[in-house]
Amino acid sequence: MPKTIFVILFWILGCSLNAQVSFYIRPAASMKTQQSFFGSNHYSEKYTEYSNTYFTFRNDRNYFDRNNVQLGLQLGLIFHEKHLFELGLATDNSGVAVGVKAQSYMNTYEDTEGDFFNSAGSTYSQIGSQHLRIAFNYNNIFYKNKYNTIHTRLIVGSGVLHNSSVNRRKGEYNIEIIPHFSHGQVSNNVFIDEHYSRVTNFWRNSLYFKFGLGIDFHTKKTNSYLFSFDIYYLQGTRTVQVNDNFIKVIDSGEEIDFHYRVGSRNSGFYFTLSRRFKVYPWKTSKKDKKAHNNK
Repeated sequence: MPKTIFVILFWILGCSLNAQVSFYIRPAASMKTQQSFFGSNHYSEKYTEYSNTYFTFRNDRNYFDRNNVQLGLQLGLIFHEKHLFELGLATDNSGVAVGVKAQSYMNTYEDTEGDFFNSAGSTYSQIGSQHLRIAFNYNNIFYKNKYNTIHTRLIVGSGVLHNSSVNRRKGEYNIEIIPHFSHGQVSNNVFIDEHYSRVTNFWRNSLYFKFGLGIDFHTKKTNSYLFSFDIYYLQGTRTVQVNDNFIKVIDSGEEIDFHYRVGSRNSGFYFTLSRRFKVYPWKTSKKDKKAHNNK
Protein backbone atom coordinates (compact mmCIF):
# COMPACT_ATOMS: atom_id res chain seq x y z
CA MET A 1 0.00 0.00 0.00
CA PRO A 2 2.70 2.62 0.80
CA LYS A 3 4.34 1.99 -2.58
CA THR A 4 1.02 2.59 -4.35
CA ILE A 5 0.49 5.82 -2.43
CA PHE A 6 3.89 7.20 -3.44
CA VAL A 7 3.28 6.23 -7.10
CA ILE A 8 0.03 8.23 -7.04
CA LEU A 9 1.69 11.25 -5.47
CA PHE A 10 4.62 11.27 -7.89
CA TRP A 11 2.23 10.87 -10.82
CA ILE A 12 0.32 13.94 -9.65
CA LEU A 13 3.54 15.91 -9.21
CA GLY A 14 4.73 14.85 -12.64
CA CYS A 15 1.53 16.05 -14.27
CA SER A 16 1.87 19.65 -13.13
CA LEU A 17 4.39 21.48 -10.97
CA ASN A 18 2.82 24.87 -11.47
CA ALA A 19 0.27 27.08 -9.78
CA GLN A 20 -2.32 24.28 -9.94
CA VAL A 21 -0.49 22.40 -7.16
CA SER A 22 0.07 23.62 -3.61
CA PHE A 23 1.40 21.86 -0.53
CA TYR A 24 0.28 22.13 3.09
CA ILE A 25 0.51 20.63 6.56
CA ARG A 26 -2.63 20.05 8.63
CA PRO A 27 -2.54 19.54 12.40
CA ALA A 28 -5.78 18.00 13.69
CA ALA A 29 -7.53 17.07 16.93
CA SER A 30 -10.31 14.47 17.02
CA MET A 31 -12.78 12.86 19.37
CA LYS A 32 -14.73 9.73 18.53
CA THR A 33 -17.40 7.23 19.36
CA GLN A 34 -16.44 3.66 20.24
CA GLN A 35 -18.12 0.49 18.99
CA SER A 36 -17.74 -2.94 20.61
CA PHE A 37 -19.39 -6.34 20.54
CA PHE A 38 -19.62 -9.58 22.51
CA GLY A 39 -17.07 -12.21 21.52
CA SER A 40 -14.01 -11.74 19.31
CA ASN A 41 -15.91 -11.81 16.00
CA HIS A 42 -18.04 -8.81 15.11
CA TYR A 43 -20.65 -11.01 13.41
CA SER A 44 -20.89 -13.67 16.12
CA GLU A 45 -23.15 -12.10 18.75
CA LYS A 46 -25.47 -9.07 18.59
CA TYR A 47 -26.52 -8.98 22.25
CA THR A 48 -25.97 -6.01 24.52
CA GLU A 49 -26.29 -7.83 27.85
CA TYR A 50 -26.38 -11.16 29.65
CA SER A 51 -28.32 -11.79 32.84
CA ASN A 52 -28.16 -14.52 35.46
CA THR A 53 -29.53 -15.06 38.97
CA TYR A 54 -26.94 -12.73 40.50
CA PHE A 55 -26.28 -9.85 38.11
CA THR A 56 -26.60 -8.41 34.59
CA PHE A 57 -23.44 -7.91 32.55
CA ARG A 58 -23.87 -5.21 29.90
CA ASN A 59 -21.75 -4.18 26.93
CA ASP A 60 -22.18 -0.55 25.88
CA ARG A 61 -22.03 -1.20 22.13
CA ASN A 62 -21.82 2.50 21.17
CA TYR A 63 -20.60 5.34 23.36
CA PHE A 64 -18.87 8.69 23.03
CA ASP A 65 -15.28 8.50 24.29
CA ARG A 66 -14.83 11.59 26.47
CA ASN A 67 -11.54 10.37 27.92
CA ASN A 68 -9.33 10.59 24.84
CA VAL A 69 -8.40 13.19 22.21
CA GLN A 70 -6.55 12.01 19.11
CA LEU A 71 -3.85 14.32 17.77
CA GLY A 72 -2.44 14.08 14.26
CA LEU A 73 -0.45 15.75 11.52
CA GLN A 74 -1.18 15.41 7.79
CA LEU A 75 1.06 16.30 4.84
CA GLY A 76 -0.97 17.11 1.76
CA LEU A 77 -1.25 18.67 -1.66
CA ILE A 78 -4.11 20.43 -3.41
CA PHE A 79 -4.50 19.75 -7.11
CA HIS A 80 -6.55 22.16 -9.27
CA GLU A 81 -8.04 23.63 -6.04
CA LYS A 82 -10.42 20.66 -5.86
CA HIS A 83 -8.51 17.45 -5.16
CA LEU A 84 -6.69 17.00 -1.85
CA PHE A 85 -4.30 14.11 -1.21
CA GLU A 86 -2.88 13.48 2.26
CA LEU A 87 -0.45 11.26 4.13
CA GLY A 88 -0.50 11.45 7.89
CA LEU A 89 0.08 10.06 11.37
CA ALA A 90 -2.21 10.33 14.39
CA THR A 91 -2.73 8.83 17.79
CA ASP A 92 -5.82 6.66 18.19
CA ASN A 93 -7.41 4.26 20.63
CA SER A 94 -9.90 1.44 20.57
CA GLY A 95 -12.25 1.02 23.51
CA VAL A 96 -14.96 -0.99 25.20
CA ALA A 97 -17.35 -0.02 28.00
CA VAL A 98 -18.93 -2.62 30.27
CA GLY A 99 -21.09 -2.54 33.37
CA VAL A 100 -22.27 -4.98 36.02
CA LYS A 101 -25.46 -4.48 38.00
CA ALA A 102 -26.56 -6.83 40.76
CA GLN A 103 -30.10 -8.24 40.61
CA SER A 104 -30.90 -7.63 44.30
CA TYR A 105 -29.45 -5.44 47.01
CA MET A 106 -29.22 -5.24 50.78
CA ASN A 107 -29.48 -1.45 50.95
CA THR A 108 -31.25 0.32 48.09
CA TYR A 109 -32.44 3.78 47.19
CA GLU A 110 -34.34 5.24 44.27
CA ASP A 111 -32.62 7.25 41.55
CA THR A 112 -34.12 10.02 39.39
CA GLU A 113 -35.43 7.51 36.84
CA GLY A 114 -37.22 5.40 39.43
CA ASP A 115 -34.70 2.57 39.38
CA PHE A 116 -33.47 1.07 42.64
CA PHE A 117 -29.77 0.43 42.95
CA ASN A 118 -26.85 0.36 45.34
CA SER A 119 -23.40 1.72 44.53
CA ALA A 120 -21.88 -1.45 45.95
CA GLY A 121 -23.84 -3.50 43.42
CA SER A 122 -23.21 -1.53 40.22
CA THR A 123 -20.06 -0.75 38.23
CA TYR A 124 -19.26 0.82 34.87
CA SER A 125 -15.85 1.13 33.21
CA GLN A 126 -14.35 2.26 29.89
CA ILE A 127 -11.11 0.57 28.87
CA GLY A 128 -9.08 1.54 25.80
CA SER A 129 -5.95 0.47 23.93
CA GLN A 130 -3.58 2.90 22.21
CA HIS A 131 -2.62 2.69 18.52
CA LEU A 132 -0.78 4.72 15.91
CA ARG A 133 -2.98 5.54 12.92
CA ILE A 134 -1.21 5.76 9.55
CA ALA A 135 -3.52 7.42 7.02
CA PHE A 136 -3.90 8.09 3.30
CA ASN A 137 -6.84 10.39 2.53
CA TYR A 138 -8.46 11.76 -0.59
CA ASN A 139 -10.76 14.80 -0.37
CA ASN A 140 -12.89 16.16 -3.19
CA ILE A 141 -14.39 19.65 -2.91
CA PHE A 142 -17.79 19.18 -4.57
CA TYR A 143 -19.75 22.18 -3.30
CA LYS A 144 -19.18 25.90 -2.58
CA ASN A 145 -21.90 28.24 -1.43
CA LYS A 146 -22.68 31.48 -3.29
CA TYR A 147 -20.54 33.58 -0.93
CA ASN A 148 -17.63 31.14 -1.21
CA THR A 149 -17.46 30.95 2.59
CA ILE A 150 -18.25 27.22 2.89
CA HIS A 151 -16.49 24.51 0.91
CA THR A 152 -17.85 20.98 1.35
CA ARG A 153 -15.59 17.98 0.80
CA LEU A 154 -16.16 14.26 0.28
CA ILE A 155 -13.65 12.24 2.32
CA VAL A 156 -12.49 8.70 1.54
CA GLY A 157 -9.38 7.00 2.83
CA SER A 158 -7.64 3.95 4.17
CA GLY A 159 -4.68 3.18 6.34
CA VAL A 160 -3.21 1.02 9.08
CA LEU A 161 -3.64 0.90 12.84
CA HIS A 162 -0.22 0.04 14.27
CA ASN A 163 0.62 -1.35 17.72
CA SER A 164 4.39 -1.74 18.14
CA SER A 165 4.02 -3.80 21.34
CA VAL A 166 2.47 -6.75 19.46
CA ASN A 167 4.50 -9.31 17.49
CA ARG A 168 2.47 -12.40 16.58
CA ARG A 169 5.44 -14.22 15.01
CA LYS A 170 7.29 -14.09 18.31
CA GLY A 171 4.15 -14.77 20.32
CA GLU A 172 4.27 -11.32 21.91
CA TYR A 173 0.92 -9.76 22.77
CA ASN A 174 0.10 -6.67 24.75
CA ILE A 175 -1.81 -7.98 27.80
CA GLU A 176 -2.97 -5.90 30.77
CA ILE A 177 -4.90 -6.93 33.89
CA ILE A 178 -7.30 -4.28 35.18
CA PRO A 179 -9.07 -4.92 38.53
CA HIS A 180 -12.52 -3.48 39.26
CA PHE A 181 -13.68 -2.65 42.74
CA SER A 182 -15.55 -5.25 44.76
CA HIS A 183 -19.33 -5.27 44.51
CA GLY A 184 -19.78 -6.47 48.06
CA GLN A 185 -22.89 -8.17 49.41
CA VAL A 186 -25.88 -8.12 47.07
CA SER A 187 -28.31 -10.41 48.92
CA ASN A 188 -28.38 -12.80 51.86
CA ASN A 189 -25.24 -14.99 51.80
CA VAL A 190 -24.42 -13.84 48.24
CA PHE A 191 -21.35 -11.76 47.38
CA ILE A 192 -19.82 -10.63 44.11
CA ASP A 193 -16.31 -11.21 45.34
CA GLU A 194 -14.18 -10.33 42.31
CA HIS A 195 -14.33 -8.67 38.91
CA TYR A 196 -11.31 -7.96 36.71
CA SER A 197 -10.59 -7.53 33.00
CA ARG A 198 -7.79 -9.06 30.95
CA VAL A 199 -7.18 -6.71 28.01
CA THR A 200 -5.36 -8.25 25.03
CA ASN A 201 -4.17 -6.63 21.79
CA PHE A 202 -3.81 -9.31 19.10
CA TRP A 203 -2.64 -7.51 15.97
CA ARG A 204 0.42 -5.40 15.21
CA ASN A 205 -1.16 -3.96 12.03
CA SER A 206 -4.81 -3.71 11.09
CA LEU A 207 -6.18 -2.23 7.85
CA TYR A 208 -9.06 0.24 8.04
CA PHE A 209 -11.27 2.26 5.69
CA LYS A 210 -13.05 5.54 6.22
CA PHE A 211 -15.55 7.85 4.52
CA GLY A 212 -17.32 11.06 5.48
CA LEU A 213 -17.78 14.76 4.88
CA GLY A 214 -15.71 17.85 5.67
CA ILE A 215 -16.40 21.59 5.68
CA ASP A 216 -13.84 24.36 5.14
CA PHE A 217 -14.84 27.74 6.53
CA HIS A 218 -13.70 31.01 4.86
CA THR A 219 -14.27 34.68 5.58
CA LYS A 220 -16.81 36.46 3.39
CA LYS A 221 -14.93 39.71 2.75
CA THR A 222 -11.41 38.46 1.98
CA ASN A 223 -12.19 34.78 1.33
CA SER A 224 -9.46 33.86 3.83
CA TYR A 225 -9.42 30.25 4.96
CA LEU A 226 -10.23 29.85 8.68
CA PHE A 227 -10.48 26.20 9.74
CA SER A 228 -12.06 22.83 8.89
CA PHE A 229 -14.50 20.49 10.60
CA ASP A 230 -14.80 16.86 9.48
CA ILE A 231 -17.14 14.01 10.38
CA TYR A 232 -16.25 10.56 9.12
CA TYR A 233 -16.76 6.91 9.94
CA LEU A 234 -13.80 4.57 10.35
CA GLN A 235 -14.27 0.81 9.89
CA GLY A 236 -11.56 -1.52 11.18
CA THR A 237 -11.02 -4.95 9.64
CA ARG A 238 -9.51 -6.84 12.62
CA THR A 239 -10.37 -7.19 16.28
CA VAL A 240 -7.55 -5.12 17.76
CA GLN A 241 -8.72 -5.25 21.39
CA VAL A 242 -10.30 -8.10 23.37
CA ASN A 243 -11.48 -7.68 26.96
CA ASP A 244 -12.06 -10.88 28.94
CA ASN A 245 -14.13 -10.11 32.03
CA PHE A 246 -13.89 -12.54 34.95
CA ILE A 247 -16.46 -12.33 37.73
CA LYS A 248 -16.55 -14.52 40.84
CA VAL A 249 -19.71 -14.94 42.91
CA ILE A 250 -19.80 -16.59 46.33
CA ASP A 251 -23.22 -18.06 47.07
CA SER A 252 -23.53 -19.59 50.56
CA GLY A 253 -19.82 -20.40 50.53
CA GLU A 254 -19.80 -21.86 46.96
CA GLU A 255 -17.65 -20.11 44.32
CA ILE A 256 -19.22 -19.59 40.88
CA ASP A 257 -17.11 -18.15 38.04
CA PHE A 258 -18.39 -16.18 35.03
CA HIS A 259 -16.50 -15.15 31.89
CA TYR A 260 -17.62 -12.55 29.30
CA ARG A 261 -15.58 -11.54 26.25
CA VAL A 262 -15.98 -8.16 24.52
CA GLY A 263 -14.05 -7.02 21.41
CA SER A 264 -13.34 -3.85 19.43
CA ARG A 265 -12.15 -3.16 15.88
CA ASN A 266 -11.47 0.51 16.63
CA SER A 267 -14.51 1.41 14.52
CA GLY A 268 -16.50 4.57 15.18
CA PHE A 269 -17.45 8.09 14.14
CA TYR A 270 -14.74 10.78 14.33
CA PHE A 271 -15.27 14.51 14.88
CA THR A 272 -12.21 16.49 13.80
CA LEU A 273 -11.11 20.12 14.02
CA SER A 274 -8.11 21.07 11.87
CA ARG A 275 -6.45 23.80 9.86
CA ARG A 276 -4.34 23.67 6.73
CA PHE A 277 -1.15 25.74 6.63
CA LYS A 278 0.22 26.26 3.12
CA VAL A 279 3.94 25.55 2.76
CA TYR A 280 4.25 25.93 -1.06
CA PRO A 281 3.74 28.30 -2.69
CA TRP A 282 4.01 30.68 0.27
CA LYS A 283 1.94 33.35 -1.46
CA THR A 284 -0.75 33.18 -4.10
CA SER A 285 0.09 35.15 -7.24
CA LYS A 286 -2.21 37.99 -8.29
CA LYS A 287 -3.11 36.10 -11.45
CA ASP A 288 -4.13 32.98 -9.54
CA LYS A 289 -6.02 35.02 -6.92
CA LYS A 290 -7.98 36.84 -9.64
CA ALA A 291 -8.79 33.55 -11.37
CA HIS A 292 -9.94 32.07 -8.06
CA ASN A 293 -12.23 35.02 -7.26
CA ASN A 294 -13.81 34.88 -10.71
CA LYS A 295 -14.93 31.28 -10.23
